[in-house]
Amino acid sequence: EAYPVGVLTNREGSPPREIPIHWCNHAITEIHLNEKIFYLDCTGSNFRYPCHSSSNHGITCLNPLLGKINYIPVPPDSENMKAYNIEIEIDKNGIAYVEFTGRYTGSQEAGIRYYWKSMKPGERKNRIEEVIKEESPNAELLSYEIGSPEDLEQQFFLNWKYQIKDFGIRTKDLLIFRMPELRKYEFKEVGLEKRTYDLTYPSSFMIRHRIRLKIPDKYKVEYLPAPFEKSTEYALYKGQYTIEDNDIIFKDEFRRKKRIIPVEFYKEYKGFLSKVARYSKEEIFFKEK
Repeated sequence: EAYPVGVLTNREGSPPREIPIHWCNHAITEIHLNEKIFYLDCTGSNFRYPCHSSSNHGITCLNPLLGKINYIPVPPDSENMKAYNIEIEIDKNGIAYVEFTGRYTGSQEAGIRYYWKSMKPGERKNRIEEVIKEESPNAELLSYEIGSPEDLEQQFFLNWKYQIKDFGIRTKDLLIFRMPELRKYEFKEVGLEKRTYDLTYPSSFMIRHRIRLKIPDKYKVEYLPAPFEKSTEYALYKGQYTIEDNDIIFKDEFRRKKRIIPVEFYKEYKGFLSKVARYSKEEIFFKEK
């Protein structure tokens, strides 16, 4: 069975459901199948089944045909995820060769898919070159592949390979290196010292990194950051650097489990994010053999 239901999207606040009023700004579909209820949004042309827009997450919906009010839950953070895999090798001349692959789920995937779909194919290379030069002005694009934005049967992905001359900081016999992509742990939403209202996100969220760095031939590892793990009621983070054979492997996960951070927990949450941001800035030190 399928029913049209009215919703007030989560950017518009919470409607009063204690009184009989049809306060909605959007309509989606409520599916009853095998004793389960789930929701689809036919207006979302960039979502893979069974995901729907984060604007419908964590809100009530009004089913006038059944005379019921139901709750649309916030999905698990893994269903609104960015997953990055990065491979790095540094040759004897100090040139770093980097391969980046990004895969996505939920609203994160839909947003990325729409972004690249709306761009003319001839503009995509220029945009990728802008992205890699955020890592280093010396970055040079070697190749790239983008998943089909129109194919909703397949998970969308991004892949590009590039090189960076003189990547890292060299001082005397040391090479100082910071893993790419981690600079994006910025958390501008907690810039205020105090808040008056709750901190509200569109949905839950997860980001995951796996970065492999081959240890340069002329160097040994002098310093590797210690593992870090921290959790609160609303989010958790864990990251770890390990050495496997001749590779440094970095893995981390950031999970925000809830959509709304109550104002009374803001200070704790801000402190948690500040520690995550500091850890993301940790550097690896190599020393010449």
